Amino acid sequence: MRIVVVGEHDGAVLRAGTRSAIGFARSLIAHNEGSIECVVLGHDLAQVAQDAATLSPVITADCVELKHQLADHLSQVIADIVSNRGADMVIAASTTYAKDVVSRAAGLLGGAMASDVVGHEWQDDQLVGGLYGAMAYRFFMQ
Repeated sequence: MRIVVVGEHDGAVLRAGTRSAIGFARSLIAHNEGSIECVVLGHDLAQVAQDAATLSPVITADCVELKHQLADHLSQVIADIVSNRGADMVIAASTTYAKDVVSRAAGLLGGAMASDVVGHEWQDDQLVGGLYGAMAYRFFMQ
């Protein structure tokens, strides 16, 4: 399983929800071997990329066009990265940002979206979401 985690940041470091989303991704690949990459989007991202690299390999989409974080642009970049990397799943913290951007990327890729997942388990090698726990995530699978 190849997982891309959408890295939300404040221009300097990853937000706490993204750190939790990477933890969620790690728990998935612990059961089902695979890899994780964190994608950070925006402009002047050297510091954010350095912070993210302490947690996982990083894909950086750094250009002036992404400075203003418009959902249409960001979702297209995420969709392109997912396609180019052959990712099976995209994970993001359940935030307003992710609800806008990640759902659009899922639509562009034709993926099935699971929203506000706060728990998971494996049943017969299939991932099942649940409604328990403390942190909510958004993810979709192709």
